[in-house]
Amino acid sequence: MLQELKILDTQENEELFNDDEFIKVTRIINEVAEKTKTIRTAKLELLTLAASMEGGNKGSVVEGVANLLTKLPRVEILNMDKLGEQTDIRPDAIVSTIMQHDFGHPVGFGEVKPGNSSTTKHSVSLDVLRLGIASKRAIDKWKLNSCFGFMINGFDLTFFITKKQHENCYTMLEIAQFTYASSLSNLHSFVSMMNLNKLTKVGRCFWNECHATHVTRDDEAGAMANDDAGVVPVSELYALISRTCNRTLGASSRY
Repeated sequence: MLQELKILDTQENEELFNDDEFIKVTRIINEVAEKTKTIRTAKLELLTLAASMEGGNKGSVVEGVANLLTKLPRVEILNMDKLGEQTDIRPDAIVSTIMQHDFGHPVGFGEVKPGNSSTTKHSVSLDVLRLGIASKRAIDKWKLNSCFGFMINGFDLTFFITKKQHENCYTMLEIAQFTYASSLSNLHSFVSMMNLNKLTKVGRCFWNECHATHVTRDDEAGAMANDDAGVVPVSELYALISRTCNRTLGASSRY
C-alpha cells in the first residue's frame, strides 16, 4: 500500500530537499531564534526561497514554514486548558476543489483537538472514526480515487489516506505523523531534513491520489440530487458507542 501511494517513494527523479536548500532554511530559522534577524525579514527570505524552488511541493513546504513565523507565539503556551474547541457532528475542516467562483466536491477532511486535559483517547478515536466515515462517503458520492484526512491533537499532526480497495472494502492508512513546533523558540527542532522531505511527500501523495476518477456532469448532477440519500447519520453511529471510557486504556497516545 505504501508503494502504491508513493508516500515513501525514493526514486532519483523525486524532488526532495537537497543539503543546500535545507541549510538555507535552518539558517534563517536559527537566526530568528537567536534574535539576529527580524520575523518579517526571515519570512521574506523564506518566501523568496520558496519561489525559486523547482517543484510545487517543496515550495509549499517552505511557504508553510514561513507562515509559522507569524502564526506561532514567541514562547510556548504553558496552560493548554485555555484552548477550546467547537463540538459539532461535522468535520472541523474540509479540503475542497474550486469550481469557478464556488466550492466543488470535497477531497479531504480534518479534525482538531486542543490536546489539553479535556482531550481523551476516546474523544480522539471518535474524531478519527468521523474522518473515516466522511472520507468513505466522499469516495462513494464523488467517485474519488482516494480521500485525504488529517488529525490535529494539540501539537501532534497525523495524515491519512482513505481508499476503496474493493466493493464494500475501504482502507484508512496513516501516511505520516509529526509533532510540530509549539512556538518560535523550538521551531528549529521541527525544521529537520526528515520533516521537510516527509511534508513534501505528503503533498505529493495528496496531489497524486486525491482526485475524482471518471466523473461526468451527469454523475455530479446525480450526486447533488441524491445528497445524503440512504446515508446513516453519524449521530446514529455514535449512539452505538458506549459513552463511558477509560482515560488510560490503550497503548497509543494519539488514538
